[in-house]
Amino acid sequence: MTTDPPPIPPDAAPAADGATSPPVAPATAASAPAAEPPFRRPSLTRRAIVGVALLIPAVLFWWIVPARLLGDATDLGLSSGVSGYWLAVGGIVLSILGVVCYVVRPTRAYGPASIAASAASVVYLWLLVPLSHVTIGFGSGTSASLEYGTILELLAIVPAIGLAVGVVILVEDLRHPDERLRVEFGG
Repeated sequence: MTTDPPPIPPDAAPAADGATSPPVAPATAASAPAAEPPFRRPSLTRRAIVGVALLIPAVLFWWIVPARLLGDATDLGLSSGVSGYWLAVGGIVLSILGVVCYVVRPTRAYGPASIAASAASVVYLWLLVPLSHVTIGFGSGTSASLEYGTILELLAIVPAIGLAVGVVILVEDLRHPDERLRVEFGG
């Protein structure tokens, strides 16, 4: 018993091998793109808790370690023009600004906060430049001085780049609201 092939519709096009293929449905209008899903920002509570946890190493980096090094240098007979008080004030301000930047990152306030933190870092380092010397006194009334202002000026390049990045983020957040947030926090 043999089976006959199915009948070929009259509007079927011949295939490359001589067989016929079924007709193709006409193209329909493209559907509208689906709406982008909303992105999910980390909660303010979570960001605040992590920010407080980040405050500890920031205070260590910006205040405790420099103050300790200054104290150790003084104990060794080295004198410096840097005041422990201003070292503490600058260190605490920079630490708090760094935490604020972390907390506001998933908002449009991140650009201005980043600009403020970077500008404060540059100013802090530039204010230390004229005071950046260490003097060693010798017993016969002579002394030697070491200046490290150039190192602080070079270190100021990093927050200066951060300042430029903050401006770019601010401009992009103004031109394309939520685009950076969607990219950084999924969507």
